[in-house]
Amino acid sequence: MQENGLTSVIRNLKERIIEPLGWLVRAETVVEPLRVARLEVETGRKVLTMEVRYYAALIDLFPKKKSNEECIIFGTRHLGKTMIERFKTAGISAIDESGNYFFSYQNGKERVWAFEFGNKSEVKRTPRVEPFSPKASFVAMALLHAPLFEIPTMRGLQKATGISLGGLNSICKAMKERKLITYSRSEPIRVVNPSRFLDELASYYKLRLAPKFQRKGYVAVKKKISDKGAKEITLEHVNWRDIGKILQETLQDVLLTGVQAAQSETSYYETNIGEFLVADIKTAENLLKQHFQVSPTIERADFIFISPYNSSALMYPCEQEDARLANKIQVYLDLIASDDLRANELGAIYREKAIGY
Repeated sequence: MQENGLTSVIRNLKERIIEPLGWLVRAETVVEPLRVARLEVETGRKVLTMEVRYYAALIDLFPKKKSNEECIIFGTRHLGKTMIERFKTAGISAIDESGNYFFSYQNGKERVWAFEFGNKSEVKRTPRVEPFSPKASFVAMALLHAPLFEIPTMRGLQKATGISLGGLNSICKAMKERKLITYSRSEPIRVVNPSRFLDELASYYKLRLAPKFQRKGYVAVKKKISDKGAKEITLEHVNWRDIGKILQETLQDVLLTGVQAAQSETSYYETNIGEFLVADIKTAENLLKQHFQVSPTIERADFIFISPYNSSALMYPCEQEDARLANKIQVYLDLIASDDLRANELGAIYREKAIGY
C-alpha cells in the first residue's frame, strides 16, 4: 500500500527521532481528513503527546504555547536547508517525507535539540496547473456562474471579481492560450467548454489550493439537567445543524459545504460531521463559545471549520430555508479535494445531478 504524506512523515518521525532517542510510542491516532496525527510517546520520565500536522505547503506555523507534556510537529513534502534554519531560529519542530527535520523539546533539565538536512525529495513536485492561480479562482467562479458562461466586457468581469484590469488581462490571456475561453474587443469573455474548464479548475484546486486551507475540527457540548430533583447535570453533544444556525444568524461569511451541503441533491453518502467555510476561524470559534463548551479535536469532531485560501470560495452563496450553502461549484470542489474516498465518489454524483456538465 502506497504511503501518503502524513503516514510517510510519521514513519520518518519514528525512525529518525523517536527510536534513536530510546522513546516508545504507546498509542497512535491518525485523522486523515484533518491531516493530523497524535502520538502518545513514553520518554522514560513521562508521557509526551506529539501532535503531527501535515501541510503540502507550510503556512501559519506559530502554534500557541503548549504544556511540557505536549509537542507540535509540522510535516510537509520537503524541507530545504534554508527552511530548516528558519525553524531552528523560531524553535518550531518540522519534518518532511524525505527525512529532513528539525526537532526541539525541553522539559526541565531534559532537552532534545536535533536536525538533519540534505536528503533529496523522492516526491516529484506537482507541476503548476496553468492557467489557474489563487487570484484566477475569482475569474473562474464568475464565468461559471454567468448566464451562458460569458461576461460581456472586462469591466464587467472586474466588477464581478474585484481584480484590477491588469490582473484580469494576464489571467484571461493565460486561459485563452489554453483554449479555455475566447474573447476579443468585439466579443464577450466566453467559456469554450464548461466541462473541460471545470475539470482543469478542479485539478488545480485539489493539487495546489486545497492543501493550503486551514482545517480545524471541534467538539461542542451543552449542559442538560437530567434530574431536576437531584439537580443532576449531564453534557450532550451539539448537532452541527444547531452550530450552523447560530453561526449563520450572526456571521455572513459562513457557508455549509462538503457532504452535508451535497445532501440537497443526493444521499449517496452521509456523515454526522458538518463542514463550514468560514472567513475567520477564530471569530467563529469565539462566537460559539458564548453558547456552548467548544474544544478543538483531531478525532470524532462534531463539525469542522475550513478557512479557504481566499474569498473566492465564498462567492455566490446558495440561500436555502434552513441553511446557507456554498455555491455548487465550490461544494463539488471541496468534495473531490477531500481525503475521504466516499466524499470523492459523492462529488462525481453531485456534479452530474447539481451542475450538469
